[in-house]
Amino acid sequence: MMLVTFQKGYYLKLDKALQGARLQGKLKKVTLSDGSIITNMDGALAPTLWSQGEYDAVLAYLKQDVVMTLKLAEFVQRTKTIQWISNNGTRQSVYVNRFFTVKECYQFPEPDTSWMATPPPSRDDFIRWMPGGVA
Repeated sequence: MMLVTFQKGYYLKLDKALQGARLQGKLKKVTLSDGSIITNMDGALAPTLWSQGEYDAVLAYLKQDVVMTLKLAEFVQRTKTIQWISNNGTRQSVYVNRFFTVKECYQFPEPDTSWMATPPPSRDDFIRWMPGGVA
């Protein structure tokens, strides 16, 4: 999905790419240790749940992310495209002749983002979380 960010200038969420590939989406429903169910699970909840000792719920969520990311990578490798459904409902895609390293993605020309209503994220914003950076 970094490829899309670096070529198009905007983030692509895993769920959007899974939808574009017609694959099962991210896990939204997890059961907590007291038997209650969260039906809107997302990554922002994971640290809080983990700190509350809800390890099984967080690990189930993360496992689904890993499994579906692998399935998406297999789809991209097979079809040579990453596809998604835009916020306005149109199907979008980017040709992917091979997987690129982060350093290689930095070599792509900056995309035209003049059409965007709000300033797009910078490439450095996208990788800021990575220890030591890579640029």
